[in-house]
Amino acid sequence: EADGYRNCANIILNHIPQDRNILVVVSAMGERNSRKLKKYKANLDLGVFRAPTAADAEEEEVLEKVTSCLIKAHSLAAKRDTTYLEVVAELKARHVAIVDELLDFDGKCTPDQKVLNVALRADLKAQLESDFQDLGFILRAVWLGRDFDVEHWAHGYGEIWSARLMTGFINYVAINELNEKNVTRATFLDAREVITTLKGAINTPDMKVSETNMKEWLSNRPKQREIVVATGYVASDYTGKPVTLGRDGSDYSASIFAALVQAESCTIWTDVDGVYSAHPGLVDKAADQTQPMLSYSEASELAYFGAKVIHPKTMTPVVVHDIPIWLRNSFNSSAPGTCIQSLARIDKSVEKPSDCVQGFSCIEHLALICVEGTGMVGVPGMALRLFAALKEAGTSVVLISQAGSEHSICLAVPEAHSDTCVSAVQREFRDELERQEIQSVSTKSNCACLAVVGDGMKSTIGVAGRTFSALSDSGINVIAIAQGSSERNISVIIPQASCSAALQAVHAAFVEDPDAAIVSPSVSRKSGCSDLPPLTLQSPARSPLRRKQQLQRLIQQYQEELNKIGDPDVEEKKQ
Repeated sequence: EADGYRNCANIILNHIPQDRNILVVVSAMGERNSRKLKKYKANLDLGVFRAPTAADAEEEEVLEKVTSCLIKAHSLAAKRDTTYLEVVAELKARHVAIVDELLDFDGKCTPDQKVLNVALRADLKAQLESDFQDLGFILRAVWLGRDFDVEHWAHGYGEIWSARLMTGFINYVAINELNEKNVTRATFLDAREVITTLKGAINTPDMKVSETNMKEWLSNRPKQREIVVATGYVASDYTGKPVTLGRDGSDYSASIFAALVQAESCTIWTDVDGVYSAHPGLVDKAADQTQPMLSYSEASELAYFGAKVIHPKTMTPVVVHDIPIWLRNSFNSSAPGTCIQSLARIDKSVEKPSDCVQGFSCIEHLALICVEGTGMVGVPGMALRLFAALKEAGTSVVLISQAGSEHSICLAVPEAHSDTCVSAVQREFRDELERQEIQSVSTKSNCACLAVVGDGMKSTIGVAGRTFSALSDSGINVIAIAQGSSERNISVIIPQASCSAALQAVHAAFVEDPDAAIVSPSVSRKSGCSDLPPLTLQSPARSPLRRKQQLQRLIQQYQEELNKIGDPDVEEKKQ
């Protein structure tokens, strides 16, 4: 785990222009899988912290995410289970051990450096000790009151500890001159002092108040260049109480800070090379190449529909200032990554993508709720009442589909909330159900939502046709369909068991078949504009595999017809 901090320091110190002020946002330590990176052997003369490779992996025990451990400790304390103390003790030992490993200076420094190193390590351990003491008080209060409502006080400590460790290590590198560059000292920033959320919306920042806080914080800093290491995930509400921005919210924190300081760019270093056209674990060929660039809207759509590479809200703060977001791989810094930016920037780029569809994603574990009845036709306010009932149930709607006749409305919701949602809808329309104005409120479980995303889909002929042809050719039933007026997303509800097959089918239809490109390289993605004549309504070329499957079905149909007809020669002889 100390190697993770070294790798991050390598990125901060060696992969970022040194003439810039740098604001670094860190998350809590993640889980350690069955592989552990071997210890770095830093070259003290050159100060090179190389990126890890596959050869650096060895078997090791699994360590749980720090945030997950904090949530676990909080839950145990609320149940008056004393094992929460063991969870906290393990977390403390884990972080203190990393301090000793990161700031290991015995015999490697001058006397003057040793004095500074001793003070740095003692100060860092004192900060951790104070944090764990505060956490102990919070969890003791939870124990006494059996109260889980103060979760935001405890769950963000992982980011605080991580930022303290990163700040301490960068300063250790500067003190001991372990890098060939003139390393600037780092400063710790607690995001709870800057990011303030809106009243009644603890996951949404009040950008005006936060910007004022940021300016005030910066006004107290020296004018010379420095590295600021800030905590991700955490913030404060309008009263000053600690809140969190949702799980995996450090990406969101980074984009908020980028907007507050109006940064040139925001780079999110993760564990993949960029955004793939589909989940590589479900579509093998999706791993062949990452998307070089996406628009803010495309990235938001893909993130919302299950792409885990970026937090769904990350794009929101930077759009106003047109700040590009880069997604890079912290374990493969040579990979170019994916740039998420405005359509205006993309259209000016000589490397703009030519494909109208940029990605495919899928949300699983959904249920489809269908409200049907002749009494809904032409009656104002029915949809309002339906969504009000779902709001009272505390459920977010993933997809909406309504027939033009207004006879039915279908809603996709998380499967875990389906029973609660059905009960809420039945209560709201109790009178209509009794009078048979609404015939049924039904639910269909084990569903998934497949999304086909791309700004170039707008005004482009044949995208929907190819999507449904690909699903049909693979024998996948479409249960419900929705497309927004922006035309950048076609969403379909399918059986969950067909999710992987559906992703492979549409990916093959749009990406893997070289003869199937709907948009040529000279077509601009802006509003579907093109220098070419309009495309003709021809059936899209099919891949050899899909053509073979189609022919096999035709052969089977003709064989069945022949079996029904029988042998004409035999029939004539009988006559």
